[in-house]
Amino acid sequence: MNLLKSILVKILLWVATLGSFVFCCYYFYVGFLAETDSEMTLYVTYATLLLIASITCLQFACTSLYNSMNDMVKMVSNPKQIGLDAVFDAFKELDTALGQAWIGKVKTIRNKVIIFGPNADGEYIYIDTFGKGSINVAFNDRPSFLKPGEEDKWRLEPQPGPESLEDVIRYTFVTACILPELAKRVQEFVNTGIADLTPLGIDQNEKIYIFDEDFSWVGQEFTLYDIDQNEMLKVDALVPCKTFSISEPEGEEELFGLTKRIFHIMPTYDLFEKGRKIGRLKKRFIFDHVHFVGDTTLGRLELRSMNATIGSNYQVKLDGKQIGTVARKLNIDLGNIVFDNFVISVRDPRYLPLMAGMAVMVARQAQRDKVETAVTLADD
Repeated sequence: MNLLKSILVKILLWVATLGSFVFCCYYFYVGFLAETDSEMTLYVTYATLLLIASITCLQFACTSLYNSMNDMVKMVSNPKQIGLDAVFDAFKELDTALGQAWIGKVKTIRNKVIIFGPNADGEYIYIDTFGKGSINVAFNDRPSFLKPGEEDKWRLEPQPGPESLEDVIRYTFVTACILPELAKRVQEFVNTGIADLTPLGIDQNEKIYIFDEDFSWVGQEFTLYDIDQNEMLKVDALVPCKTFSISEPEGEEELFGLTKRIFHIMPTYDLFEKGRKIGRLKKRFIFDHVHFVGDTTLGRLELRSMNATIGSNYQVKLDGKQIGTVARKLNIDLGNIVFDNFVISVRDPRYLPLMAGMAVMVARQAQRDKVETAVTLADD
């Protein structure tokens, strides 16, 4: 019976999607044929609202589409109607960067939920099994919304804040990075009955680096420092900043390079390792994220924005596994306002030159975003 209800809901959502889109097209057509500006505005408004409604219905009808467009909420298909207790029993011993799971309440949700966290920044992830053929895995940064039982009130006590820049960046990215992986594991448990309890978001080998732009009259220059301000890599590009060469501070040998291809509609980069071409990364034509992807000799490489975080923040994945992140430095000082300065996290030192190349691409994308915003404001 529950499976039948789930199927009927999906069918209704697809019908609503199709109906909304058809009426949307009709109102756009009528609007452009209208004789007065007021009539055209009215019909175009109707069409726009119906377009939004059709996209919303489509997201809920297609779980994969919903998950691809939303960073801080993931839907898990649950046709077997697996309950909260079963999910908790499966994952209660999972070690994460937010701690182990506990059961409590979120003020905006009637039922009890499974909670990971909160951390020192008040961020937490909760799993809501609300019995409609779907499980929500979601992010929140409002610990005041939590209602723990007596035995769990200690979880909301103030925690010591991060002590170093490394800790700050780990706090900034831990929730955004582990949420999709946690949702994936919950989906695997629903499908197979087996829970993956490999520690999540706990990586003692991860290192933090600073990626700062340096002033240059003849092109664009970056320097990559470790957390102790030791120079690790340098990045040079001559005007018109088409080819970027990455090498050691005192060395001449190119460790990694990237060249922007000119005659492409979407931004495209050729990647080189020690002078040998290893692949090409191209921006995908999608509206919900900035997403570069391509096949390389190292594996399938992805550079994808994290929209639900503050600043220009990106995940870098190789064959679906995260190898690092690139974050825009938000310190309010002249250098960060004028230049492109970033913080990079790297899980394996052999990918450090590659991550420097990804930071260059993020910096170039940030410049394109600035130009697009300036044009939009000028038009307004």
